[in-house]
Amino acid sequence: MAWLPGFVLSLVFTPNQFSKLMKIDLRPRHDPVTLNFGEIPYATIYLQITNRSPFTVELDRLHLELVYGSGLANLYYLERTKMKSGSTTDIFVRNELSDAFAISGSRRTEDNRCTLEVKAEFNSRISSFGVRTGRLEGIRPEVVNVRKNIS
Repeated sequence: MAWLPGFVLSLVFTPNQFSKLMKIDLRPRHDPVTLNFGEIPYATIYLQITNRSPFTVELDRLHLELVYGSGLANLYYLERTKMKSGSTTDIFVRNELSDAFAISGSRRTEDNRCTLEVKAEFNSRISSFGVRTGRLEGIRPEVVNVRKNIS
């Protein structure tokens, strides 16, 4: 199928169809989400992206919205990454968090859950397309360096 011209393939593989062939989720083992509320607070998130399309695609960028308690953090991954057809790629995202997020998160010690939404942009030789995961819920992050004596 790769021998067909791009304009012919674009009639068959629309951006919407490409979106359905990409799977984005958290890494299944260990701690896929870690929140560090230390002196310089940061979040680390491990994602897995599976390319189920018959073409090599390129991850252009990711935007992640992390909600923990009343805090919202916008995280970004801006490295372009090639993904072969049928492959699964691990993506490591580490971004700083605001002090306000760390203080708010340190007050939240009982219901230790967060939600995450991933918005990804991809390129292929046929078209560019976006993928949105919707809210991934029930995530139990590893929380370290919780701040004490916060009023």
